[in-house]
Amino acid sequence: MSGEVPSNDKQGILNHLKSVLEKIPGEGRNKVIVAHGFPEGVGLGQIPYMGTVIVKPKGEGNGYDIVGRLSLADWSTFES
Repeated sequence: MSGEVPSNDKQGILNHLKSVLEKIPGEGRNKVIVAHGFPEGVGLGQIPYMGTVIVKPKGEGNGYDIVGRLSLADWSTFES
């Protein structure tokens, strides 16, 4: 998030992000969100270049856990 965004706007954006990440997808579904990195300790924190953050929602109002981070190099080790 840019330093040019007013702090109250930043907080609103982060609150909305949290509410989206808390929602458990329907049975047999996953949710994919494309984003950029956040400062350390904010939102999802730093995201590796071309990387992925894996989030497990706990349900609305219960937060979420970051259960993994994959870099581009990690993806190249998976077999299809």
